[in-house]
Amino acid sequence: MSVSDVSPEGSAKGGAPGEPSAGVGTEPPLPSLPASRTQRFRVYWGDFSQQQSVARLEYRLVNLGDRYELRTDVRAEGLISLVYSGTLSQVSVGSLGPNGLEPARYAEIRSKSSERVVDFDRKLGQLMSLDGSPPVPMPDGTQDRLSVFYQLGLMMRREPLTVTAGQVIDMPVASMRAVQHERFVVVGEEMLMAPGGPIRALHLQRPVPAGTRDPRIDLWLGYDFEMMPVRLRLEESADRVLDQVIDRAG
Repeated sequence: MSVSDVSPEGSAKGGAPGEPSAGVGTEPPLPSLPASRTQRFRVYWGDFSQQQSVARLEYRLVNLGDRYELRTDVRAEGLISLVYSGTLSQVSVGSLGPNGLEPARYAEIRSKSSERVVDFDRKLGQLMSLDGSPPVPMPDGTQDRLSVFYQLGLMMRREPLTVTAGQVIDMPVASMRAVQHERFVVVGEEMLMAPGGPIRALHLQRPVPAGTRDPRIDLWLGYDFEMMPVRLRLEESADRVLDQVIDRAG
């Protein structure tokens, strides 16, 4: 069964590629997360081919069997470090079930700033912000800003031979105060000419949601990296692009 349209829980529905449709499908459980590891990235201002590296980024995955922890830490480098000092971290912790990642808590930590945290109350179906904001409804399958990329990788690993360009994945994703339904479109398989050598990857894109000023997101999942992220590109405008690319040299 294809993933031409995938529900928040990861179940596929029938329909033409790129067009949501009604119907209920039954899917096998998602595969487990890969083994614990750390991956290092470089962050570029503009497309990575311009070689304007501005930061180093570390993605850390801890697979505890029925639980997980994801963490990113980014530190500015070069001339930009004179303006932006310190670090920015994201942390997602939760459990692993047949439908993949189930975040329990997501946090963002900036140097010299207080930690921002949201809790996922799955029994009540609510997203609870610790800044005093009222709780908001949380659909089943909701991911956070970090876990979403790993969840997509698990979904692509389940049926890699049936994934084709134009297929659509809909998923609720939590910010610090709200839940937004995100739509990712499969662009197709590409050979990513990354620093350190080519990487065979699956390219997905989240177009800019209507009525928002959110950036366009392009995500590449590496076939030889168990469909974990190998590139993440955020484009706010033609002259405001941040491009994260795996640095295999470490």
